[in-house]
Amino acid sequence: MNKTLKSVLQLAVILAVALVVLVVYSRYFLKPNAEARPVVATVASGMAKRIIPWQDRAEAQTKKLLEGQSGQNLANTVQNVAHPTGHDPKLSSYRYLRVGDQASVTIDVAWKGGITSHDYTTRVVWEFDKAKHIGASVTDDNAPTKTDAANLKKLNDYFRTECYAVLRSNMGD
Repeated sequence: MNKTLKSVLQLAVILAVALVVLVVYSRYFLKPNAEARPVVATVASGMAKRIIPWQDRAEAQTKKLLEGQSGQNLANTVQNVAHPTGHDPKLSSYRYLRVGDQASVTIDVAWKGGITSHDYTTRVVWEFDKAKHIGASVTDDNAPTKTDAANLKKLNDYFRTECYAVLRSNMGD
């Protein structure tokens, strides 16, 4: 056997042995300890709170809250509270705006109503800061009937007790 081929074979054997040692080591010695996971998660969460400003974390968690099934649940609640006889609500859009240390979220819910299933939109503005839910109110609504005061209070309570509570919980605050 020539010298080059012998050197290549020796190198291949060395690499194969090294790979086996690495796999065995990582499988048995780098295996995460189940008791350590919560500690690592807590430390990582604590560092994120110190590194990532509250406004950035709040914006990210608000987007998560308004997307997917939870966004559809919010649309259902807005339509059911503001216009209980309507149907087919959809979260058509939202906009997150920073106002100093506060957040203002404009939420548009499209829904159908009336005998002809006419298209309507109800706009809710939700405001909060790090310390508290400030308020949620209907600021624009093109439906022929307006939301009564009791339902406006119910809608504000929903944003305070459900949305704000979930937002803060998801932020780990």
